[in-house]
Amino acid sequence: MIYLAKPHGFKPKFFVSGVFLEVGERFLLLLRPDPHPKNIEPGKYGMPAGGGQKGETPLDAAVRELGEESGIWLHRRCLEFLPIVYAKYPHANFAYHMFRARLTGIPHVILSNEHTGFIWVTPRQALCMRDQLMQDLDGCIELVYGL
Repeated sequence: MIYLAKPHGFKPKFFVSGVFLEVGERFLLLLRPDPHPKNIEPGKYGMPAGGGQKGETPLDAAVRELGEESGIWLHRRCLEFLPIVYAKYPHANFAYHMFRARLTGIPHVILSNEHTGFIWVTPRQALCMRDQLMQDLDGCIELVYGL
C-alpha cells in the first residue's frame, strides 16, 4: 500500500527511484521477466526504477536506473521531481521517489537483463491493464497524471 504522507512510525529500510519517461502523451513501461529467484513481480510492467545505492541521492539513482534498465542516459537536469510516496509492504517499507523526463522523440531502448520487453502507453492505457502492472503502480499513475 502507498501513502502520500509518511505513516506514523514509518521506518524505511531503503529508497527507490522511478522515472516516468514521456514522449508526447505516452510513457515507457518495462516488462519484468518470468519467475526468477531475484525477480520481484515477474511478468509485470513497471517504470524504469530501482533502489538507491549507498551514498546516492534519489535523483542520481533515477538517472542510473533509467540508463541501466533502458539504455537511455539523461543528464540529471532533464529530470523533474514528482511526489514521493511511502510504500508499506509485509516484506519492506520504503520511500518511492518519482521523477519525470520529457523527450521530443522516441529513443532507442536497449533493455538490460532485468527486462524482456517494453511498451509506450498513455496513462489511461496503463490503467486499463492494472492486472499487468507492478503493485501500486496504478496509484502512482493516478497521482502523477491526476486521474
